[in-house]
Order: sequence, then C-alpha cells, then structure tokens
Amino acid sequence: MLRYGYAGKLINSAIINMVIPEDLGYYKEEGIRLEFFPLGSYPATLDGLRVGTLEFGTVATTVNLPLMAKGESLPIRNFMEYTYPFKWGIAVKPESKIRQVTDLKGKRVGIPFFGSADLEVGKLVLGLTGMDPERDVQWIAVGEGTPGGLAIDREDIDALFTYDSHLAAIEAAGIAVRYLPLPAKVPKVGGWWLGGSVKRFSEPEYRRWAVAFGRSVAKANIFIRENPEAAAYLFITRYPETAPAGQSVPEKVKSILKFVEKRAPLYAPYDKAVTKWGYTKKEEMMDELDFNKVRGKVDPALLWTNELIDDINHFDAEKIRRQAREFAVPYKR
Repeated sequence: MLRYGYAGKLINSAIINMVIPEDLGYYKEEGIRLEFFPLGSYPATLDGLRVGTLEFGTVATTVNLPLMAKGESLPIRNFMEYTYPFKWGIAVKPESKIRQVTDLKGKRVGIPFFGSADLEVGKLVLGLTGMDPERDVQWIAVGEGTPGGLAIDREDIDALFTYDSHLAAIEAAGIAVRYLPLPAKVPKVGGWWLGGSVKRFSEPEYRRWAVAFGRSVAKANIFIRENPEAAAYLFITRYPETAPAGQSVPEKVKSILKFVEKRAPLYAPYDKAVTKWGYTKKEEMMDELDFNKVRGKVDPALLWTNELIDDINHFDAEKIRRQAREFAVPYKR
C-alpha cells in the first residue's frame, strides 16, 4: 500500500482524480494500491516524505520555494502536474461594495485555515496591487468549503480567498457570491503536482511506483473530463460522507458535480502545444519562481522534473475516453 499525503484536513473531491482509479481498475492494472492521508498542513506532508511515513505527497510551491530560497534541503521532487493553474478566486457577497482587490484594504479576508496555500497565494495576489498583505488586511481562518460561504453570508468576513473546490462547494450549497476580478498581472501559477521522495527517486522500484501513480492519475483526468458525472458518482460511492447526509445518491452526485466540472478544465495543460499529461513547461517554473520572488535563489531542477512524463503517458488515451463515454451511472440505467 502506497501512502499519499496532502495538506487538506479532510478527504474531499479535490483528490477525485486520485480516488477513482481504484474503482476504474487503473491502480490494479499498474500493480499498486493507494492510501490517502489528509494531514492538515504542508509541514506535516514534508515531514512524512522526510521520515518515510509517506511515499508521495503534494506541497504547494508557495511553501516549498521560500524554504528552498533560505537554503533548506527539501525531501520532495515534483514529477507530474495533475492540476494546472490558476485555480483561486476572491468571493464576496453579491451586494458588497467591494468591487476590486484594492477595496479589500482594511477588510477581513477569510481563508480555509492557516498553513494553507490559500494564505500564501492570497498574500502574493494582493501584493501585486501594491497592497501590504501583512498589514492591509486581516486574515481569518473560516474552514474548508461551505463554512467559508456561510462566513461571507453572515458577514463574519468581507471576502474569501480560496480555490475552486471550496468555491464550488459554496455554490453547490446555494450560497450566492460574486467574484472580484483578479489583478491583470497574475501569472499562470498555482499548479498541483504529485511529489516524490528525493532520497528514493533513484530506486527502480520506487520510480515504477511513481510512474504507475502518475499514469493512473493521467487516465483519471481524461475520464473526468469526458464524463464528470460518472467520476462524481464513483467518488461519492467510495466517500459518501463527503456529501450532505440524508441525500439520495443522485443528490450526492449533484452536490459535488459543480466542483468536478469547474476543476476538469485544469487537468489538461493550458498551453495547447503541450500534449503530454502532467508535463510542466520551463516557463511555468519560471513564473512560479518570479511569483514567489526567488528567481536566482532556487534551482528549479531541485523541485521539478519531467523525466517520468514519457513513461507516464505510455497508455491508450482513446481507450480511456471510450470507457468514460460508455460508463453509465446506475441511477440512469
């Protein structure tokens, strides 16, 4: 059993493309099994990779890069981009007088929890407008998903900065929000990567696991884009507790389908010239370095590698699309 850790506090649909390969048979075809650990923080994920309690993990570059710029040697190397940027938004009440990012000065801005990528990316986005994100706003932890929307609705906060899965949960709950236009200078940053253990990367068996994991996720990305409702159904049947209690299966599927459809476009590279699933362009790496103000301080080769991408892409993509098209959710048969 291979162990994957991430900073979320709960299992949620943000890892749907890692969950559904189990029921679609992708992991079995590759001879692996995955266990998921929502560890609640990025430091915990790094520690897991460092001491060997995790084989794989995801840690945001907004956490990794500043640490590396300080000279820290991190235990993680990103080998497959499974969600491409940019996925964050700033939500306010529809009737709010806040119309642009600079209107947030002196306001209360919610994030899911401290230690999240949302906080670090939020600071960087506000900084692009000339604001001081440490002094000009008050950051408040409000919880993941629907609680953030409720905090907006109750006016416990003036705005919420978070990513698409949480925003989709808010919309699915029927909470009305309006999104502020982001600064024009926001680059294509904020992708999510599968990260492996640096000290184990040279082991043939470990590299086989990494390729198997990445290939399974790539197949799932194709399946989700082709049939998001089926993907939502598979996720809900494995983790029914992630949807509101007392709902029927179709209702549970509907409760997360908005997120699945919102996230699905980000599973493929935004640059149509990139044809390999999981490939990270050098330009994107440079954007990440610039966004985090560490260009010249961090060697991107220490954090990113595309060396497994050719092997990860060694499968029949059309076969997966056909499987997705032919998959009928039981309540529609």
